[in-house]
Amino acid sequence: MNTFEALRGELAEAGRVELHYTSGARLLRGLGRFNFSEQRSAQVVVTTEGVWAAVHECPPDGWLWSRIRDVHILKKGPASSVELTIDGTGAADGSRSRIRLPRGLAVGAQDLAMWLASELAARGTPL
Repeated sequence: MNTFEALRGELAEAGRVELHYTSGARLLRGLGRFNFSEQRSAQVVVTTEGVWAAVHECPPDGWLWSRIRDVHILKKGPASSVELTIDGTGAADGSRSRIRLPRGLAVGAQDLAMWLASELAARGTPL
């Protein structure tokens, strides 16, 4: 089973997937390691209702799938990150914001972006 199938299966079974930082990150091609052992809280939580991320722009309850308009991956490769396009709070203003999800998660950015795009297609409100 690949990462995509594992994430999809966990969401279907538990209704919630919590993504944490990896246990450590290599710095300068293995010359040093930085451990995130103190940081055990989830950095991204995906539920059947929406997505929550540990970023200052995120509301306490996260974003509903109906407010998420797009998922993109920025800069493919080791420095890649996932960005969500979120509709503004007022439907009349038509504003949208781009939110970058935390990097360094146990799931790679490409796998995360592909899975979130699939969930958005299945659960989000089409334009």
